[in-house]
Amino acid sequence: MGISGGSGANVIAWAGAGAALGDMATHGGRVDQAVVQMRIWVQSAYDASVVWTNRVDVKVSPESVLADNQYDTLFEHAIRKATTALMDNFVLYGLP
Repeated sequence: MGISGGSGANVIAWAGAGAALGDMATHGGRVDQAVVQMRIWVQSAYDASVVWTNRVDVKVSPESVLADNQYDTLFEHAIRKATTALMDNFVLYGLP
C-alpha cells in the first residue's frame, strides 16, 4: 500500500525521495570554506629595517552540518584565527 493507498502516491513518494538523494549526491562532498592568507612585517622605528616577518594561510570550515556557514562568519573566524597565530608567533620568536 502506498501513502494514500494507491500505487500512484507510492511512485510520487519514491520519486521525491530519489530527487532529494540525487540533489545530495550532486552537492555531496562540497564543504563551504573561508580561506585567508596574511603576511606581516615588523620594521625598526630607527632605520626601517625589517625586524621580523611571517605569513599564515588559514582555511576555516563549519564545525558541523548544523553550524553557521555564512561566508561573513567564516571569514571573520578565519581572520581572527590568522591574526592570533601571527601575533602568538611574533611574541614567541619575533622579539629581539
